[in-house]
Amino acid sequence: MADKHKEQGQNLMELSTTVEAMSKLIIDIAQNNRPLLGGEHYISDAELSAILKISRRTLQQWRTDGVISFIMLGGKVLYKESDVQGLLDTSYMKSFATTI
Repeated sequence: MADKHKEQGQNLMELSTTVEAMSKLIIDIAQNNRPLLGGEHYISDAELSAILKISRRTLQQWRTDGVISFIMLGGKVLYKESDVQGLLDTSYMKSFATTI
C-alpha cells in the first residue's frame, strides 16, 4: 500500500512539472506571437533596432537613404520581415580566405 502511495505521489509530481512547463511555453508563445497579415510578419522600429543592435536613428537614416523598405502607418514605422531578411542576404559578405 505504501508503495502504491509513493508511486502516485511521483506521478503527481511528474504531472505537476509537465503542467508547469506547458504553462511557461503557452505564456512564451502568447507573448512572442506576431500574427500574419497577408502572409507576412511585420517588425516595429523598436524591435528591429533591438534585433540588429543599431539605433533607431540609424534606421531612420536607412529609410531616408532608401536602404530599407518600410511602411509608415499613422506615425508608426513597420518593416516586413522578408524585406529585412532580403537586406541581410544582399549585404552578406562571404569570406574568401582559405586558411588562417
